[in-house]
Amino acid sequence: TMSVVGDFTPRMAVAMTGHSEAGSIIERLHRARYFIERREDRAGWYRYHPLFKDFLQRRAHETVKASTLRQLREAAASFLIEARLEEEAADVLEAAATWNSYRALINQYGPILLQQGRVHTLEAWIRRLPEHERAVDPWMDFWLAECRVVLMPKEATALYESAFNRFRERGEQ
Repeated sequence: TMSVVGDFTPRMAVAMTGHSEAGSIIERLHRARYFIERREDRAGWYRYHPLFKDFLQRRAHETVKASTLRQLREAAASFLIEARLEEEAADVLEAAATWNSYRALINQYGPILLQQGRVHTLEAWIRRLPEHERAVDPWMDFWLAECRVVLMPKEATALYESAFNRFRERGEQ
């Protein structure tokens, strides 16, 4: 279950597995050196050894329904967002192909990323959307225009116009 994310906390493990003992099991496995590493740079966070994680992910794809994996990834992404690990959350949502949640993340963090000067991160997130999913939300063109306005003003203008027209078609101001 926890192999759907790179890093996790005992609290995440309890919530995602539904087992109240999951946190203590993780700590016991770590102390026994059973393929679980404690993150040195994030207190209270763990990760599987990469080879073990790959094995667990392959096993999950063979034995767990795709819809269940999507739900687990969305739950994991919520925890990652709560922990202010939005880049990891974006990766998890992309892997789950939960595009509504992925676009919501872009819309939530678009202004923040621009303010922080993380234009390339925002643009990369938008470009990772399949084209038909990007076209669903005019905000994607708006955020992409915001990313491109300094370096590619003509491209940005076309994107702003596209967003404007699509917002108008939807009756939004």
